[in-house]
Amino acid sequence: KEYNRAMKNTLFVLLLVSLFSCKKEVPAILPKEVSYSGDIKPMMAEHGCEGCHNGTKYPYITRLDSFESLKTAVVKDNFFPQLSPGPGMIYSAMPPYNSSYVMVSDQEIEKIKEWIRQGFKK
Repeated sequence: KEYNRAMKNTLFVLLLVSLFSCKKEVPAILPKEVSYSGDIKPMMAEHGCEGCHNGTKYPYITRLDSFESLKTAVVKDNFFPQLSPGPGMIYSAMPPYNSSYVMVSDQEIEKIKEWIRQGFKK
């Protein structure tokens, strides 16, 4: 009897721990078709990308102000790590940590990746 009660208590505690330790992340709900003009360009504008990555303000940095320049940029190895930097990489984050713009969300990153998977629709 004591053994059953101890076993039930142990199982209950394990259940609680497993429930509260699960990462609660809402999966991205993507539109059927992701396009540059309807989804990606407005997202880049919302996050201020075109303000600096336009070829005039900082001519030496990657341009993100046109369909072709963004298409070229997203296939580079350093594009996504800058949108979602790991620990200790705050200085390479985009938008910059001292910017008034908000970081691109995980769902928005998934939307960019879906745009790539769908073949870069305009």
